[in-house]
Amino acid sequence: MGVFEQEGGKIDRFITWGAKKYAVETDGKIRITIAGVGKKAGAAEIARHGGLEALRPGFVFREAGGLTATYNDVPYGKITIDGHTLTVGTNIYLEPSTYTLGITWEYEQLLKMEGPKLKRLFTLMKSQLEKE
Repeated sequence: MGVFEQEGGKIDRFITWGAKKYAVETDGKIRITIAGVGKKAGAAEIARHGGLEALRPGFVFREAGGLTATYNDVPYGKITIDGHTLTVGTNIYLEPSTYTLGITWEYEQLLKMEGPKLKRLFTLMKSQLEKE
């Protein structure tokens, strides 16, 4: 089970889209925890796009999206640069990437549930936990 990283103080607004995908707003300042997205750059990007309302499935982080690793498993060979010969073996190439916020099918179905169905689900979950 994940842990919500509350850093003291009150929270004015909170939004989550599943495990390790949440944001809080306190006194107009946004903080995020989204796996694969830089905390400071991601919070700034969300703020520029309208705040917590912008944080929806499909939102693309273009500046805070982290890196993509490309594995080159075959040695490249020798290259010469400015008169110096280098041997390039297997390697990993890192390049800036984007991150698109998504949710699982199961979480989407849970969000679509209405009052009575949701209440029944939680009642079933509670009774199952009490059996364990």
